[in-house]
Amino acid sequence: MTLVQSLWYTFIPVAAAIGGSTIAILRDPSEAVQSAFQHISAGIIFGAVALELLPPIRTQFPLIAVLGFSLGIAAMVALRSLSKSFDAGFTAARSRGFVAASAIDVLIDGFVLGATFKLGMKQGLLLTVALTFGLLFLSLSVATTLSHAKLSRPLIVLATSGMSLAMPLGAALGTILLHDAGTPVLATVLAFGSVVLMYIVTEELLVRAHRVRRSSWAMPLFFLAFLGYLVIDELG
Repeated sequence: MTLVQSLWYTFIPVAAAIGGSTIAILRDPSEAVQSAFQHISAGIIFGAVALELLPPIRTQFPLIAVLGFSLGIAAMVALRSLSKSFDAGFTAARSRGFVAASAIDVLIDGFVLGATFKLGMKQGLLLTVALTFGLLFLSLSVATTLSHAKLSRPLIVLATSGMSLAMPLGAALGTILLHDAGTPVLATVLAFGSVVLMYIVTEELLVRAHRVRRSSWAMPLFFLAFLGYLVIDELG
């Protein structure tokens, strides 16, 4: 997988993010719709971790998996501490901090995606699908936060677009820096990335989905999305 090829795929989630932010500022989705979409996104991303990232490193490099997981946990604790300070309030300063913390998250996701393409085309494409849903949700959240901070619509789209462009930047860094990396290094990065994606599921998607009153059919969507990912993985 060349640098140009991997970058092309990263623009799929970027396009989804820009579209999501545009939809959010034109018509704010209902809480039930947001909750349903968050459950679907969580199921797909969880499927990517359980079926694509963890199996090869867990069986072949168990000690390296522990190292990568430990690094990922430390990084996510730090990121959570950073983002937590921007959770309350809708001031311009807090909004800028929230966008910056989200961009760091997207940058890491892109780096992991670049590493996954080195694992194989199939794994990279399936993770691209998962990250497309994740970035679409994130853009909706960022756009809503900036809207509450009374930012103009063009500025909201510009901010979410800039945040989403951290994805191809991270993928480019991952492709370049890991070009000649050995298998142990790649396994460490993938273990690290597994923690990042699980953080998105447990601390962002599902937490936000459960903050609102949701329909009885929202919860099964998580498992149906995971099942759908499993079927696609088997057919691929």
